[in-house]
Amino acid sequence: MKTLFAILALVSLSFGQEVRRPTTDSDGTGLCTGSHVASGSGSIIPKAYDSAGISTSSSMSQSAAIGCNATTCTATSQYSQRIMAGWQMPSSSYSALTLNVVSSSVGWQITGTGQSGNACVFYRTSPSGSWTQIRCDSGPGWAQTMDSITLSSTQDLSKLQVGVCVQGNTVDGTTAPPPPAPGTDSIVLYDVWTSGATGSAAAGNGSGAGKRHSPVVIH
Repeated sequence: MKTLFAILALVSLSFGQEVRRPTTDSDGTGLCTGSHVASGSGSIIPKAYDSAGISTSSSMSQSAAIGCNATTCTATSQYSQRIMAGWQMPSSSYSALTLNVVSSSVGWQITGTGQSGNACVFYRTSPSGSWTQIRCDSGPGWAQTMDSITLSSTQDLSKLQVGVCVQGNTVDGTTAPPPPAPGTDSIVLYDVWTSGATGSAAAGNGSGAGKRHSPVVIH
């Protein structure tokens, strides 16, 4: 039995997990519907992928647009989107690779007909590829959750992207006053990283100090 424990200990030391993160986030389009609201060219959600892990976070929110004058009100669903990319490159080849996203959303509140929202996270393996949904609210949102997606061990990290969309909906169009109520939604991103199985000593996980994350709900 002691020999078995010794072998397991050696195995655990010989294989580690290399953490890599995106380095940029930029405005994007195409994941949501409605009118696009440019969210800026600089880093808007940098704490979603910094080395501090889940101890820091960035948030995004969006509401529908409502404009009124003396006789009419115009309502337009709106969204904003960010794309995280520019992944740190691996130091060696991997035997296994996962993409990990820790997020939460309060969801949208239904207070009138036509009001809703969306808060969604997607990924794609190349800038020209199609998006795959990781998580999207359906009203109530979700508590802080870690989603892990298995990627090909040979995935080119320079092409990997994670997209985040927040959208506020309302009954689009022009009506007489009173104004329609706007829908709104939001999302909080705590950490985004990849974990690659290597042949070196353990490199920790998502936190910058190499410590384990605080417990999260895993669906």
